[in-house]
Amino acid sequence: MLRGGTIAPVIRPSIGLIIFGVAGNVSITKLFLAGIVPGILMGVAIGLTWWWVAKKENVPSAPKIAMPDRLRITAEGGSLSSDKAVVAFRNKLISAATITGAPAQFEQQRDDGTTARGHANTIEYQTTSGTVSFNHNAWLSYGRNEITGQQLVYNIRSQSVQGMTKPGAAKGDGRVRIVIQPDKPPKITTPGQEKEKKP
Repeated sequence: MLRGGTIAPVIRPSIGLIIFGVAGNVSITKLFLAGIVPGILMGVAIGLTWWWVAKKENVPSAPKIAMPDRLRITAEGGSLSSDKAVVAFRNKLISAATITGAPAQFEQQRDDGTTARGHANTIEYQTTSGTVSFNHNAWLSYGRNEITGQQLVYNIRSQSVQGMTKPGAAKGDGRVRIVIQPDKPPKITTPGQEKEKKP
């Protein structure tokens, strides 16, 4: 810091050069131009000096922080993971989060023992309402049921799902498709098969 302070009188806006120019009736512009090359040489010399000292004294470099491949946010018993997240804080707590990815993913262990999983291009999480909104190519699965649509809203607290039509969407774009799988697959018999009757 002390060595770096020696450049200040040479590089513009130098108070010393301004006072010297006014007192000596010398062009301040020429003084500023004259100080550029010496200032650059002084900066390079100081940088090389500190590099040599740090190498000689074996000064450790700043530690590198390993970032995970995907971001992960824990949300009321569930979790959201994505490549990119924009998080809003209120009173040092997360108030909202918008995650995007290819795709962004959500997962929650439900009270009935099943796992709710979903993904979409964009997922919005609101802590006040406890809702997770899946936007664009939304897919949600819990148990044997699957729901797809352009926009889906899942309530983490009540563990309920509702389909939402995106505002301004064309006719037919807001359709929600629900596939419900039975607990036991139905028994299918061919027309040629008949049950054997007991005598």
